[in-house]
Amino acid sequence: MSFKLYYSPASCGGAIYSYISASLTGLKFDSEQVSLETRKTASDADFYAINKKGSIPALVFDDGTMLTETVASFAWISSHATENTELQAPPPANTLAYFDFLDKLGYVNAEMHKAYTPLFFDKTMDEARRNKAKAKAVDKGLFFTENILGSKMFVAGDKPSVIDIYAYFVLSWSQYVGIDLKQANPAAAAFIDRMKALPQIAKLHDEMNAATAV
Repeated sequence: MSFKLYYSPASCGGAIYSYISASLTGLKFDSEQVSLETRKTASDADFYAINKKGSIPALVFDDGTMLTETVASFAWISSHATENTELQAPPPANTLAYFDFLDKLGYVNAEMHKAYTPLFFDKTMDEARRNKAKAKAVDKGLFFTENILGSKMFVAGDKPSVIDIYAYFVLSWSQYVGIDLKQANPAAAAFIDRMKALPQIAKLHDEMNAATAV
């Protein structure tokens, strides 16, 4: 089933981790940039006419079905991973292990991602509130590295899963909000370096950067 990915390079990295995850499954898809300021697509279409939420990224399928929430998008993308893809396949559907997989993905979305959001967008925070928000983001990352990743290379197998890719991007935002992960969470810093060094991740980063530059 083909789909189209609507994205913005400035949308919290959402386009990038969706693009990379889908690409690692070998899925074929089209993509189009959307302006965060005007909500116009690169072809000058009104994005609100496509997605009433206006949220980015969005996966739109041939039959009109649309996925705009990260957990749903990632669950669908990961369902196409197999033992032969570069993306780790999740456990079989309708098993307890599968729901544990979704639970871990949900943690990255609802706890880690959410903790970083005010550090980017809340311009009213004074220094004390900002330091408190940074400490919360660090704590959420520590829970991930200590209780979800642990001593493993990747969360769900011997290849990166959508959980790893999502957590990698969220943790990498630390450098933009004044969090020194090498000091605050060395395990997270090592995880970022490990993910960044994967050839398939580096290659897709370059593809996304080239597409953005056009």
